[in-house]
Amino acid sequence: MRDNIAAGEVAGFDETGFRVEGRLHWVHCARTGKYTLLTVHPKRGTEAMKAMGVLPVFAGVAVHDAWAPYDTYTGPEHQLCCAHALRELQAVTDAAPAGPWCWAAQAAEALTAMQDLAREAIS
Repeated sequence: MRDNIAAGEVAGFDETGFRVEGRLHWVHCARTGKYTLLTVHPKRGTEAMKAMGVLPVFAGVAVHDAWAPYDTYTGPEHQLCCAHALRELQAVTDAAPAGPWCWAAQAAEALTAMQDLAREAIS
């Protein structure tokens, strides 16, 4: 699984908290359109990413949430995950003063429209 993901052109990476015997651990995910690898580690950062064994050898485009430890891997290109970008834009929209215009709302609409166009082009 590691080798198949590491050989991919594009892979997504993420992590989320998870309780193991009452203690916080982290579920790390590496995925392509065909493969998904989940690992559990007591650490969240580069130690866990190294133990997972994908990012240290990955040379494609790494899609993630721009959390700083991902940037320690210089082999891949990096792309901000659209879902994370949309969440950030929504936070800006929610915090903006009430009114008819918010740049973050317009950016979110544009990003969503581009995703739709890309999805249509692929199918």
